[in-house]
Amino acid sequence: MKQLCKLYKKYYYLIFTLLFILFLISLGTGEILKKIEIGEVSAIYNTIVAFVPEKYLMALQRISFPIGILLVMSIILFVWKRRMNVLCHVSLAHGMASLSPNVKKEYYIKEKNLDIAGYSYPNDLCQVLGEQDSVIKDFIAIKGIHSYYGIAHTPLIFRAGYMYGDQQEIHLFHRARNNSANFEEWDASADTKWETSFREIMEENKSCKSNNLIVAISTSLEIKNIEIASITNTKCHIIRFQLQTLGFDIIGNYAQAENLRKQILSKIREVVKKYDIRCIHMVISSSVAFTFFLGAGFSSQHDPDVIVYHYDNGKYVWGIDMKKSGLDAIIIP
Repeated sequence: MKQLCKLYKKYYYLIFTLLFILFLISLGTGEILKKIEIGEVSAIYNTIVAFVPEKYLMALQRISFPIGILLVMSIILFVWKRRMNVLCHVSLAHGMASLSPNVKKEYYIKEKNLDIAGYSYPNDLCQVLGEQDSVIKDFIAIKGIHSYYGIAHTPLIFRAGYMYGDQQEIHLFHRARNNSANFEEWDASADTKWETSFREIMEENKSCKSNNLIVAISTSLEIKNIEIASITNTKCHIIRFQLQTLGFDIIGNYAQAENLRKQILSKIREVVKKYDIRCIHMVISSSVAFTFFLGAGFSSQHDPDVIVYHYDNGKYVWGIDMKKSGLDAIIIP
């Protein structure tokens, strides 16, 4: 239906005009059509009359009702839009930019605001988690097309994706740093300009006996050793994922994001199995959209505990355990 609407709207003017003229001919109002100069109606009418035998034009008068129905359906098809359920996630600042006008042209937008920017972090995290988890559960239960965008703390974004999962499609929006005024959806094409990959994935501390794994994922900014050290003084297994080229807007395509997520999950699960890892400590420097997308790829049934940390002033100051709720989910290094 989506493709039909796009194709129809491309040729709407021509189709509508022809149906409109045929309908008026069927009502016996040909003389009126000769006088309508708007949109070349009279020229199209004269062309039809010149090439269509009169007996067929007369036959149109017996099918005015079906033509009228087609005309009405033509208008309905042109204005018809699917509804998109949008979750706007805000915890860092009020007054966010809006979605692209192009999205609003194609869909009727029903927006749900998850605004938790007024809380104190990490003091109010218990209340924040209760409110966010409730909103996410309600959002998942809504039938139809889903989408997500926002500006929030990394652990909260990851938790939203973790709860949403990858069982149903979601449209993800990103606001570029190049003074873009709106959030634009990730590109869905196979354009090779989006091709990117991690440089060599580095595994450290292979000989240690820990069942804890630190995962550092860098697509926007580099994550330094001293920053990782702020999580724990205990020696752990470490995996580093860093793009060959870092940038805030480097990820902007669904296929590209899926490729990167597969690389991350595959390596993590390989190491988890190899060392019997019981807890993954994750630090992420990436976009909101990719952080949500990455969280959606993890499984609460098959993966170990995942703790994602918030970065502030050179170190990671608090985290959230994705499998737990309330006070039990809050981690202070």
